[in-house]
Amino acid sequence: EIEASFELNIWVRQVQRLKAIFRRLWLPWLVNKSRWRISNRKHSDSFKDSIKKLCHLDQYLDRNNTHLSEKLHDLHDLIISHETLRKRRTERWIHKPRKRWVAKRQFMMRKRKDCIGEMIQFDWCYHRRCENRNDEERCLLLGVDDATWSIIHAQFTYNEWWKAVFQFRCDYVKKYWRPTSIYLDRYATYKVNHPQSAEDEKIITQFERVCQDLWITLIKANSAQAKWRVEKYNFTMQDRLIKEMRLLDICDMKSANKYLQEKFLLDYNQRFAIKPAQDENRHKPIHENHRLELIFCYQEIRCLRNDYTVSYKTQIFQLLKEDKKIYPKISILVLQSPTWEISFMKNGCLINHNLIDKPRKEKLYQEKKHKSLSQEIIDKNLRQDYRIQMKQKKYELQQKERWMLTHSPA
Repeated sequence: EIEASFELNIWVRQVQRLKAIFRRLWLPWLVNKSRWRISNRKHSDSFKDSIKKLCHLDQYLDRNNTHLSEKLHDLHDLIISHETLRKRRTERWIHKPRKRWVAKRQFMMRKRKDCIGEMIQFDWCYHRRCENRNDEERCLLLGVDDATWSIIHAQFTYNEWWKAVFQFRCDYVKKYWRPTSIYLDRYATYKVNHPQSAEDEKIITQFERVCQDLWITLIKANSAQAKWRVEKYNFTMQDRLIKEMRLLDICDMKSANKYLQEKFLLDYNQRFAIKPAQDENRHKPIHENHRLELIFCYQEIRCLRNDYTVSYKTQIFQLLKEDKKIYPKISILVLQSPTWEISFMKNGCLINHNLIDKPRKEKLYQEKKHKSLSQEIIDKNLRQDYRIQMKQKKYELQQKERWMLTHSPA
């Protein structure tokens, strides 16, 4: 018994107990007694049939296993794990297992930040969000907090131009204050990619100028893997969000933004957000000197003419003096807001202005008479004959010049 306990790596009393069971009940009872019993957690046949019917519905066919298990619990009160659901769907050829993708180049995983607002990862992605209900391809602007991995702010827009980005950032700052840093890619809206810009630090984009005014640090990623968290959320939005909008039959951008802000982000962050390492909030309050309506504008410099007018975007504006120290040939700062409102500033003071109606030149033209097909063919043949005649005359003149050169006296 002592040698058997050493071989089996169990106590002597356990060996004596197994020996007594073997003498009394024979060999099969040495194994676990629950081996041939039905599991207490086994699903009933009716439960399996209901899961099978729901899995074959059109609205659930293209969902992943985790998302489908959540919807079955929320909408149908059926609790099933995503792993069990994966096995059932694989057996019925609804789900096809994917091979694990191994990256050719390995990247070191960066540790997440400790506090909320310390770094916000910002990105955008185009996708046909409404599928066949609306053919418009829309852009989703996304802001992900690096400390909690939660989607702080998201918004649907038509493009990623400076107006959409400025409106997105302005709404974010008004709601959550200023983040410490923003982590983004090297797209032309956020960084000047011309080779000569590296030599001159004064050449910056409008977005960089806004971040400088708000004292926000910009961190530019060198690869997509460097900002993998926000890239992963882009893929999730193209998967989960589209299917949720399909269930609610959301087609227009206004209702999509309303659903995104009021319901989807709250539910998503409640499920997947994690607790930060520290409870401190690193969002900084807006300074009293920061005028957001003037900072989030497209700023350009124009020269004031002798008649106190400024030309901008094919329009002429008359500036009013009104105790402002302005005079001809000085530089005026032109501010264009995302809502197309134009204002003028000098030395931090706004200047009143009026829009001047620019006279338009009337184009005098004659109406073109439509010709018949036979007339067009005749005109074409006439033009071709004329070209042949002109070539012939040119050739005769060249021959005559050559004859004169050869027969002229030395």
